[in-house]
Amino acid sequence: MTINRFKQTLSLLYLNDNATIPQDKIYIIRPFVKTLNEQFGSLFNGTRELSVDESMILFKGRSKLKQYNLMKPIKRGYKLCCIADQNGYIKKFDIYQGKDEVTQQKFS
Repeated sequence: MTINRFKQTLSLLYLNDNATIPQDKIYIIRPFVKTLNEQFGSLFNGTRELSVDESMILFKGRSKLKQYNLMKPIKRGYKLCCIADQNGYIKKFDIYQGKDEVTQQKFS
């Protein structure tokens, strides 16, 4: 695929309406994340034992969502909060977007 074709395809790809953007930082890809979570849950049942954990996806570019953690093997990237089964299959995930001010005000 040529670079011009890639740019044209990327300019026409929309997952959500950009007219009204709320405070959600991943508003544009939220429908894609929701669809993935629905498919993960319906395709494989897995084991009964579940764990809640954090995962990092390596990313070295520029992004407001990028996290830095000095003590981890993957130091820079996107942080995910996941529900996984005993075999490591992710059933549900959400992308960490930083400190939530609304939640902070409720519990302060």
